[in-house]
Amino acid sequence: MPKSKSKRNRYVPPPPPRPKPSPKWIPYVVFTCFGVGFLMIMARYLFSTTYPALDSNWYLGGGLGLIAIGFSVATVLLAQKARIPCCGCSPDGLAIVTTSHGASRSMVS
Repeated sequence: MPKSKSKRNRYVPPPPPRPKPSPKWIPYVVFTCFGVGFLMIMARYLFSTTYPALDSNWYLGGGLGLIAIGFSVATVLLAQKARIPCCGCSPDGLAIVTTSHGASRSMVS
């Protein structure tokens, strides 16, 4: 007797592969950049009267730069390794054109 349609095995696609874990050195670099950047900014404001060499804006810019490097290592580097597409792009890198209901022109200019 033939099987009914409801009892047939349906095709179930395999689950997507799990992303590789991030390297162990990433948190060390991120927190080192955050800490040294924060200390550079604090040293510029706390010790600029005691040590006139610290009264330069290079310490402020260097501290902010190190904090920015920490953020970029924590976010951009991992997104590039995992090849995570941005929310406005399709997997092939082209912009997704969307239209609202009843609108005839696209939202992307």
